[in-house]
Amino acid sequence: MKLRTLILTGLTAFLFFLAWNAPAARLFGLLNERLPGEVHWGAMGIEGNWHHGGCRWLRVENFVCRDLRWQLHPLALCTGDLTLTAAFTTTDDGAMQGTVTANGMGLEITGLNARLPLAWLTAWQQSMGIRAQGTAEAELSRLAIRKGRLTAAQGTIRLNDLEVDQRLRLGTLAVTLTTTADGVEARIKDTGGPVQLQGLLTLTGDHGYTLRGFCAARADDPNLKDALALFGPPDEKGRIPFSQQGQIPPLRL
Repeated sequence: MKLRTLILTGLTAFLFFLAWNAPAARLFGLLNERLPGEVHWGAMGIEGNWHHGGCRWLRVENFVCRDLRWQLHPLALCTGDLTLTAAFTTTDDGAMQGTVTANGMGLEITGLNARLPLAWLTAWQQSMGIRAQGTAEAELSRLAIRKGRLTAAQGTIRLNDLEVDQRLRLGTLAVTLTTTADGVEARIKDTGGPVQLQGLLTLTGDHGYTLRGFCAARADDPNLKDALALFGPPDEKGRIPFSQQGQIPPLRL
């Protein structure tokens, strides 16, 4: 009986060792076999194992990233969470690094550092009736998404070389994100560019948003003043107030 127990214990430990060190390439092979044919994807330069590895190049549909690295935190599975630390760059000069925890309620991202083109946020732009170009640089200590809605955020975002509707160049804006009892607030302020701007964006629990603030031209630029005039007439201080509200589509993850 003791010998049988020892053999079973040794066999179990050996199988666990094999599973724990299963190569990442094998995992990608299984995904390739099981994913539906309409999902177009591919990977190159896969190394490491399934819980700690990377690949030089990964494509999923139209999204392409390079130098992907990941590390799974298995102990989190004991609480029903899937926690993964990952980092990658993209072909359009984007980059992202952070730790993602996912469960049945949604997901939470901590320690997020990202650089991405605003073209990634096309759906949000369309819902707010704008077309913006530029680059966002984010340093967020926490970001939580529940049922397709942003429910918590803490940190800062810089919108660099921001251009709206191909005619209004705002320069660089600084955005500070905080979580309140009513939702997520984003305080927006210029950093000394051609347009003086301050605003407050509030995301509410029903996928709604409100945006209020004011803007004014710093330089005596007729073209810039004509573009800002589209927001309405200036007040007694020469500032143009703006206000907008609407619905933001759910985040698809």
